[in-house]
Order: sequence, then structure tokens, then C-alpha cells
Amino acid sequence: MTQVLQRLATMLRNEDRMRSAIRGALAYPTVLLIIAIAVLFAVVFFVLPQFSQVFELIGVHFEEDGERQLKDLVKLLEPAVIVVMGALVGFIVASVMLPLFDFSSASGCR
Repeated sequence: MTQVLQRLATMLRNEDRMRSAIRGALAYPTVLLIIAIAVLFAVVFFVLPQFSQVFELIGVHFEEDGERQLKDLVKLLEPAVIVVMGALVGFIVASVMLPLFDFSSASGCR
């Protein structure tokens, strides 16, 4: 009976040492997890709003720049569009008038 109690006491001591070793081993990752959550909280609620203000200012600048570039592009393309439209109108007029000229020359009217 004494051997059983001694073995039980030894087993309980070993179990208690194991439990404290596991708690000690889990303390470091727990602290790191808490620090990581705090850093993530700080980034989300303090740093990102600053970036949104910066991006809004940059967006206003690039929006004005983009509008200016678009206006310059329209100024360059406007004459080309007028020439293309003129050619299209000329083609349509020629398509309508050529059959009329062919018809008048075939009927002998000059």
C-alpha cells in the first residue's frame, strides 16, 4: 500500500510539473497573440484612416490631371473626327449620286 501511495505521490508531482511547464510554454504565444491583436487594432483604427485622407488628396490631384489629359486628347481628336465624318458624308453622297448619273447617262439625257 505504501508503494502505491508513493507512486501516486510521484505521479501527482510529475503531473503538477508537467502542468506548470505547459502553462509556461503557453505564456509566450499568448503574450505574442495579445500584442499582435493590439498592433492590428492600432493599424485599423489609427493608421488606415490617415491613409484614406492621403488617398483622397491624391485622388483629387489625379482627377484634375486626368480631366486635363482627357480635354487635351479631345482637342487632338476633334479634327480627325471631323475629317472622318466628312469622308463618311462624301461617301454617302457619292453612293446616292453615282446611280443617278449612271441612270441619266443610260437614258440618253445629257
